[in-house]
Parts: sequence; structure tokens; C-alpha cells
Amino acid sequence: MYPVPMRIGLDHLCDMLNRYLEVSSGGLRPLVVTTALMRIIGQAFSLFPRVESQGVNESDAATGMPGDIMCYGQDGLLALAVEVKGNRLTLVELEATMAKARTGRVENILFATPGFAAVDREAIEARVTEEFAQGSNIYQTSIQSLARSSFMLLSEDWRVRLLQEICDELDARSTQPSDRVAFASLLTGQSR
Repeated sequence: MYPVPMRIGLDHLCDMLNRYLEVSSGGLRPLVVTTALMRIIGQAFSLFPRVESQGVNESDAATGMPGDIMCYGQDGLLALAVEVKGNRLTLVELEATMAKARTGRVENILFATPGFAAVDREAIEARVTEEFAQGSNIYQTSIQSLARSSFMLLSEDWRVRLLQEICDELDARSTQPSDRVAFASLLTGQSR
């Protein structure tokens, strides 16, 4: 169903991700892309042999997971929790994630978000500094920036692998046909 190309340039890949993520999907598209991205980064850099993610509508508290995506290190221990948000991160969301992280004893948290809510920026930055002093490493980056930075360092074949991983993740989640069709259309350059 997915016409994954044999080659794709970095700018084309990033443009495709931007176009796919700009459509509202109730959080599904960002979660699918970030899960696939973390799996590829984990493999390519030998960081995370196992990456797990939950369903888009599953509560972290209900599943006992301290994040949307869990990345496990070579030792089998949780190395990184990733929270995926389609909107700008608020202080309330940061606080909720930190509470889960403390319960799960997670020291490294990545927020894959478009940025910080303007009204909360100073408070979030202060909270991140405070958490660092207490032993937690909190990072924020957009999905697109993470992809661009990572694939600048990797050979071209990893870009194709990312596209295939996104396709596999879409299929594994039994997503709405519109999300799968939209991605397939982007692969052929026919649609947004």
C-alpha cells in the first residue's frame, strides 16, 4: 500500500514530515512519527534496542508508563521517556509528566513538542533548571528538528528506513484510513 521510495533527500524528508504533521489528528500523527523516529534513532546510534509506545488515547497513569514512548537502553532499563504533544507545552503538562517520571524513577525526559506555551515559558524554564538540580534531565525539541538533526548524521538509507517504520507503525495501530492514505499520498508526492 505504501510506495516507499528507494532514496529520499533530507530536505524532502523534512518537508514530508512537516506536511504530514500539520494536519490535526488527535495526537495520532505526532505519536506515530515520533515512535518511528525513536526506533530508528535507537537502532542507528545503538542507543535503544527496545522502544515501546502506547495508544494515542491511553492515559499514562492507567498504563503505568511515565511517557508516551519508552526507550530502553542496552541494559534493559528505561533510558528515556518521551512525551509527544501536538501543541505547545504548558506548565501543567510539564508538572504532570514530572510527577509520573518521579514515580517511575525516570531521569531523562524528552518533550517532542512545537515549543513552550508563551504564557508559561519563564516558569517552564525555571522548572527545568530546578529539576536538573534534583537529578532530572528535561529536553524539548520539535519532531521536525529532532529528525533533521539526527538524519544529518546518518547515511541516506536510514531516511528510507524511517519512512518504512512510519508505514509499519501506521499499520500496527489500525489507524483511520485517512491517516494511512495521507502518508501514502505524501510518499508519491500527490497530496498533503
